Amino acid sequence: MSIKIRAAMAAALLTLGGCASQPSSPVATEPAGNVPIAEVRANPDAYVGKQVRWGGAIASVENKANQTWVEIVGRELKDNGRPLLKKESRGRFLARFQGFLDPAVYAPGRLITIIGTIEGKTTRDIGDFPYLYPVVAVTDSQLWELKRRPVFYHRPPPWYYDPWYPYPWLP
Repeated sequence: MSIKIRAAMAAALLTLGGCASQPSSPVATEPAGNVPIAEVRANPDAYVGKQVRWGGAIASVENKANQTWVEIVGRELKDNGRPLLKKESRGRFLARFQGFLDPAVYAPGRLITIIGTIEGKTTRDIGDFPYLYPVVAVTDSQLWELKRRPVFYHRPPPWYYDPWYPYPWLP
């Protein structure tokens, strides 16, 4: 074979190999008939046994003898399952994990998405207000890293000289 044909075949194979995608995370796919948190809070007994994909920001973590309860402030999810920070709360829910979760890793404010089955409800106080929480038995979860914005520093041109730069007395 000529070099041109071999190069074209290699380019075609590389192009086709680039189309292969990695398997997606289970939290990236929304279960059929996913129910909003507010709807479940209104009538939790009607949704017991229903599978849901919910997510949001962790409010608190409570470790018991062989399970961990995570209180989550629900948020709207992107297509990949990541909670949106800019949106309002969808309501709170409790996620029940089997085993121990480190409260330093699952710290308040971290974003999490869970897939699980609605088990029922419980009432806890937020301040003096009794709040009804749907309880979800977690089968899979994804803890998200907070994205940080890159910091761009404005540097003066090389010919500019200022003995007081970078102005430490300015905020």
